[in-house]
Amino acid sequence: MTIFKNQIININNHKTSIRLAHGEWDAINIICEIEKIKKNILFELINTNKSTNLNLTSSIRLFCITYLINECLKTKNYKKTHKKNASIEEAISLI
Repeated sequence: MTIFKNQIININNHKTSIRLAHGEWDAINIICEIEKIKKNILFELINTNKSTNLNLTSSIRLFCITYLINECLKTKNYKKTHKKNASIEEAISLI
C-alpha cells in the first residue's frame, strides 16, 4: 500500500497543498540536495514551465522521473562534466 504525504508549499508567495508518495518526496529531497536548490525554488520552476495540460502535482512527478532518467543516462554514458543545474534545465524543458 502506498502511503501519501500532504505538504503545504509556497509557489510565488501563494500556499498550496501537494500530495505525493513518500518515495516521491524522497526523490525531490535528493534532487534538491544534488542540485543545491531549495524545494520552493524547484517547485516554482516546475510550475512556471509546466504544460497547461498538467496540474502541479503531475508536473512534479513527471519532472522527478525525467530528472532521474537523465541522471541515469549520464552515469551510463560516463559523462565527465556536469554543469550546475543542467539536469534541472533538461528535465524542466520536457514537462
